[in-house]
Amino acid sequence: MKTFLQKLLIFTLLFAVPVFVLEGKLTKLPNSYSVKRNCIERNIKNIDLLVLGSSEANYDIDPQQFSENSCN
Repeated sequence: MKTFLQKLLIFTLLFAVPVFVLEGKLTKLPNSYSVKRNCIERNIKNIDLLVLGSSEANYDIDPQQFSENSCN
């Protein structure tokens, strides 16, 4: 029984370690939310209008139509 548990632990670690490493690397990839957050943080002092809305309507509103100092 002891050898079975040891082999089961090794077998589980063979799959778990790569999954955790891959998950850690995937969190560093930019996505639409992090790109927008970085854009807002870089331009926070210049933004006069911040357009918020549903995440399903991601590119429906063009902030360039409002003014030069807007962000979607």
